[in-house]
Amino acid sequence: MMAFKQFLTEATALNRGKFKMHPDRFQSFIKKIKKGEAFELLNGKKAFIDASILDTLIDDNPDSIPKNIQTDQGLLALGKFKKTSEFGGQGATKIAAAEWEKIICVAYNMLAHDVSKKDAIKLAQIDLWKSAYDGSIDVGLEIVRNSKLALSSTMIHFGSGSSQLTKEWNQYFIDLTGKSAPGPTKTPKTDMYIKNREKLSLKKVGGSQLMSGGQAESMATLAFAYDALPNKEKTKTVQKIFNVLITNVEEDFIKIKGDKTITQIKRDIKSGATDEITKLVAHQIEKNHQMTRDLGSLFNTTSFKATIIKEAMTGDNKFSDNLSASTHVMVFSEKGASSIHKINDKLVNSYVKKTKMDISFKSAGASSWVSMKGVVSEAANLIDDLLNESINETEAEMINEGILDSIKGGMKAVRRFVSMMFKKFWNKLVVAVTQSMDTLMGVFSVQPTISMTNEVKFPL
Repeated sequence: MMAFKQFLTEATALNRGKFKMHPDRFQSFIKKIKKGEAFELLNGKKAFIDASILDTLIDDNPDSIPKNIQTDQGLLALGKFKKTSEFGGQGATKIAAAEWEKIICVAYNMLAHDVSKKDAIKLAQIDLWKSAYDGSIDVGLEIVRNSKLALSSTMIHFGSGSSQLTKEWNQYFIDLTGKSAPGPTKTPKTDMYIKNREKLSLKKVGGSQLMSGGQAESMATLAFAYDALPNKEKTKTVQKIFNVLITNVEEDFIKIKGDKTITQIKRDIKSGATDEITKLVAHQIEKNHQMTRDLGSLFNTTSFKATIIKEAMTGDNKFSDNLSASTHVMVFSEKGASSIHKINDKLVNSYVKKTKMDISFKSAGASSWVSMKGVVSEAANLIDDLLNESINETEAEMINEGILDSIKGGMKAVRRFVSMMFKKFWNKLVVAVTQSMDTLMGVFSVQPTISMTNEVKFPL
C-alpha cells in the first residue's frame, strides 16, 4: 500500500529524476521562478518560490535544487509541488504564462502566412507542442490581432535555456562573488521574436517580474548601474553612498531561521524583549532602513534607477548575442487583450515613476531573509496614462483625416476632438478595469502593495 501511495505521489509531484529526463521541464521550472509565478501544491494551495534560489540552481543540473525550497508558504520539499501541465502533468487545463509564448507564436504565423497550425508550429521552431495548447489557439489569434503587430514576417519562439553573457557582466559576478554567473542568471530577456523586427518580452497583464535574482544578481545589477552613470553624476557623495550600499548588500543580506516569524519577532521588539534573536532583528531592521535611504539617495540624485529598470527590461548590456536582449514588451491577457510597448526612454521613465524600491525582511514561515523589493502602484497612474494615449491617438487620426487642416481653429474641430478623445478614453478604461482587479482597486484609490522582488505590474 505504501509503495502504491508513493507511486501516485511521484506521478503527480515534481521530482528531479523527471527533470533530468526532460530538460525542457527543468527550464520551465527556472523560468517560472524568474517570472515570479505561483506554483501549485499537492495540498491545493499555491506557493511562490523565492528568487534567491536562482543563485544556487545550475541550469542543466536538477540536482542543484535544494532539499528544502524557500517559499512564501515556508520551506517545502520539491515533492510537495504539483506536476501541472507545463511539467508534463495530465488533465491540467491551466496554461502557464511561459506556455503562452508558444501559442502566440503559432497564432501569429497562422495569420501571417495563412497556414495550418502544424505548419505554424514548424515556422516557430517549436520542438514540443502539447495538446493542451490546442484549446487556446483561438485566444492566441485574438491576442495577435489586438496587438496590431504587422503580419509580414515569421515569429520564432526563442525558448528558455541560457544565453552568453558579456565579459563585462560576468566579471561583475567574479569580482563580487569570486565565481562566474550561475546558469539561471543567463536566461534571455527575449521570449519570442519576429525576424529582423521586434524582440518580444512577454508579460501577463496585472503583474510580472521586471527583475529577479538573489543577492549576487542584485549586486551585479547595482554595480553595472553605477558604472553606467555619466561622470558628471559620479560625485564624491554619490560614490561614497554607492560604496557603502554595495558593501552592506554583500554583508547584511542575512537569513534567519528559528521558531518565530519575522512578524512575531517585530512584536517582541515592541514589547521590549532583549533576547539575542530579537536584538539581532532589531539591529538588522535599522540597517535595512539605512540601505533603503542610501538606495533612495542614488535614485533621487542620479539616473541610477532608470538605468536599472532599462537593463532589467532589455538585457542590452548583459547579453553578448543580439537576440537575447529584448526591444519590446508584449502585454497580454488570457481573454485576448494585448498591446505592444517599445522599450524606450519614455516607457522606462514611466516605470521609474511607478516603481518604489526598498530593502527589508521577506518571510516564509519561520524563515526570513533580507531582499530588495519593489513596491508598485500601477493603478495610481492609470488615468493619466489612458488620457495621454487617447489624446495622442485622436490627434493622429484627425491629422490623417485632414480635419484639423480643413476647419483649423473652428469649434467643430474642438467638439470633434473632445468627442473622439473621450470615447477612446472610456473604451480604454473599460478594458483596463475588466482585465484586472488591481486596476479596479486603483481607480478607487485602493493601492495594493506588491512584495515580489522588484515586481512591476504591466498594463495593456
